[in-house]
Amino acid sequence: MLTCTAFGRLADEVKAKVKIPVLAVLEIIAEEAMGLSESIGILATHPGTLVSASEVIREEAALRGKSVEIKTLLCEGAFDAVRREDWATHDNIVLKHLNDLMEEVKVIIIPQPSMERVVKQIPEASRKVPIMSSAHLSVQLLKEKLDSIAQ
Repeated sequence: MLTCTAFGRLADEVKAKVKIPVLAVLEIIAEEAMGLSESIGILATHPGTLVSASEVIREEAALRGKSVEIKTLLCEGAFDAVRREDWATHDNIVLKHLNDLMEEVKVIIIPQPSMERVVKQIPEASRKVPIMSSAHLSVQLLKEKLDSIAQ
């Protein structure tokens, strides 16, 4: 399983060279998000994540023959806060942007596992749209794959 969003496109190369399943978090989350809506928000703390996630979602939309509206939002300052180990600042920045993005799209993806902790701070009843975490979906899919092998 490729968990870093920077490795998203590497999955295709690896799949061609090995005989075991290769999972990439960006592909997993793109498939799930497209199944819910064509109005997708991407929230990230690093600009490269926004670019790679947008590309994967556009590719998934093309495979499905659908059009997609993508709204990206960079949580400026959050990445630097993590580098300083200032998680409170990171969380506050992400939470503000997450609340803003909920007003503009039908589903939100957060490709970076560091952001999942912020989603947990929002009560389910207060979430105006589904918020999809790459970490959560990846672990869920990995469990399903392993369970199917064990049977």
